[in-house]
Amino acid sequence: MPDYKFKFIYCILLYQYIIIVKGHKINIVTINRKDYDSGLSSGKLRKIINNEQIKLIPIPVREEELKDPLTLYLNELGLLDTEQILLHDIYEKDRFVPLDRFEKVMQLKKHMYFSLLCQMLGATELKINEININTKQGNMSFVVGGKAKNIPVSIKGNYEDYTKLAAELELHDIFDGNKPDIEAANDLLYKTGLYNDTQMLSILKARSVKSNMLKTRNLKINLSSEIKSQLSVVAKLGIPKILGIEAKFDKINTENEELVLNVTIKFDEDK
Repeated sequence: MPDYKFKFIYCILLYQYIIIVKGHKINIVTINRKDYDSGLSSGKLRKIINNEQIKLIPIPVREEELKDPLTLYLNELGLLDTEQILLHDIYEKDRFVPLDRFEKVMQLKKHMYFSLLCQMLGATELKINEININTKQGNMSFVVGGKAKNIPVSIKGNYEDYTKLAAELELHDIFDGNKPDIEAANDLLYKTGLYNDTQMLSILKARSVKSNMLKTRNLKINLSSEIKSQLSVVAKLGIPKILGIEAKFDKINTENEELVLNVTIKFDEDK
């Protein structure tokens, strides 16, 4: 195995040890090296550097700095090419997502894991009946087929973005159907941190009752609940204020929408 591949695998394993065993959840900030040096001199960056939940990485990265496992890991993933805030992935402990794409990526991921949960629990069909998007400017909903209704004037400017988001969600999943794999479903919820989602947990518990198996469930699944708490952590850490990007962060936080799916799940009558 080439030496760089060995080092890359090593740094992933070491980083996973830091996150899983020691319990640290880190957010990454990449910063221009000149601003980094002046920030150190002035003391402006002291609060960030002393915070275990934030790792500040000056760019461009120097060769000797790649000895740090996390810096090497991020560099190999191509995440250290520009100044940005990288937020810790909510559902995968060894992944990071740029702040400006964080909300959309997390919404799509939660939908993916929800579909996977239904599949593990033996579903034959998962159908999204309606997509509701609630923002501070107003609310809108998409019925199956991507047609919007109830569009407030205040959010018509973002209509195209919301339409694209609705189109990226798989509206109708069909499975063969099977007996529920309760152990695998349990592991999925623990691994992704979704055991705290009451709707997902309720499906798992219902499909665990062998004497009277669940056949159909209509429910609403919120794809945004975990995102709000993650953004609030970033704000509390003071990252935007210290880096002078409060306006950009406030815009992202203000435009943060609540994405709720109205779905129907069906299970095989004989399983």
